[in-house]
Amino acid sequence: MRQANALKTWWIAAIGIILLGGWSSIGQTAATPPAPLPGGTWSEGLVTATARVKAIDQTTRMVTLEGADGAMVKFRASDQVRNLP
Repeated sequence: MRQANALKTWWIAAIGIILLGGWSSIGQTAATPPAPLPGGTWSEGLVTATARVKAIDQTTRMVTLEGADGAMVKFRASDQVRNLP
């Protein structure tokens, strides 16, 4: 009988420790690492522009755009650009 009481006491203590451990983590969220930052150019402001594609040279990968104000912008599309028509 004494051994049964000791075993019962041990189980109650074990369950109590498990429950207390669970209660101590309530309300705490796991710290998630921040998302990786994008590479490339960093700036403090965001600029949105609309442009029309005027020309694409497939061999040199040069792209010419015409802005809404009529200004022309020419640049070379890097090899990372996929599906360049």
